[in-house]
Amino acid sequence: MKVASVRSDDGPAISVHVTIYNSMKYLRQCLESILAQTFEDFEIVCVDDGSSDGSAEYIEDLAKSDQRIKLIRHDRNMGVGCARNTALLNSSGVYIICVDSDDLAKPDMLERSWAASNFGYFDIVSFGFVAFYEDGGVHSIFSPEENAQELNIENRSNLGKVMFWNKLIRRSLFLDNGIRFPDRLIYDDLSSMMRLRNVATRVKEISDVLYCYRYERKGSLINSVNGKSITDYADVYKLLMDWFKDRNEGHIPEDIFTHLDYDMQFISGKILNSTMGADEIREHLKQLLLMKIAFLENWQQISDLHPDDLLEALRTGRRLRAA
Repeated sequence: MKVASVRSDDGPAISVHVTIYNSMKYLRQCLESILAQTFEDFEIVCVDDGSSDGSAEYIEDLAKSDQRIKLIRHDRNMGVGCARNTALLNSSGVYIICVDSDDLAKPDMLERSWAASNFGYFDIVSFGFVAFYEDGGVHSIFSPEENAQELNIENRSNLGKVMFWNKLIRRSLFLDNGIRFPDRLIYDDLSSMMRLRNVATRVKEISDVLYCYRYERKGSLINSVNGKSITDYADVYKLLMDWFKDRNEGHIPEDIFTHLDYDMQFISGKILNSTMGADEIREHLKQLLLMKIAFLENWQQISDLHPDDLLEALRTGRRLRAA
């Protein structure tokens, strides 16, 4: 049964974002799962980030027979953060929801999340998901407890899981507060969800398992272990701390530091379970620890330094001085 929206304004209730980079292997199944939704009032905004495998051409053909599909093409690969921003700025829905191009949506994902929003009342609706392997086996199922909150300064930063793709999010939270995804950083979910939670006033969690996440896909950025996966954490937490400091009169929510501890455990686990040798694992763990210690002890001082002082410290190793 198809379920229509009861809204009266011009745009659709939901804009579904699909960002794509050489994901033709999974793209057909992904888009078929969205087009099979039991809810009718949505558009699909696809952003091809410079693919060379025919992904964009496939979507172009599909869009000819379905006006709900919109394709925007980057002329070169600009990273998932830029692709998400392009989708955001080319959407017209009241809400956005992201389906990564290698993942799947349950048929009632849009219907259930739209109804859970009380048809436009809640700013963010989070729902459950199943993580599955390439062979179709189930790794885990996450089903949150039912919960609805009116947010205030005390509970605004307590987010829980920070994935972007298991949430229905009011689009105006981005637009009205100047929130965008960072360029070329791996952890764009983390950088966006903490800020969005901070500007939301009503959030809700439902126990429905509505999203299918492809777990540990070969080549996935989030599962890679390299120098960038370490330094990007510092960049993301720097972004968050500066943002909260500017908005909250210098106050940094404790939840940020809790998440930093969790993320260090996450990436150290990836390092330990990698195919690297013992010496290489040791070096990566040392770099991770050095990054965390240096970041926590110096980020405030470094934030206010003039570029000349930063260059002097880099070139000479001299102690940092106040700007």
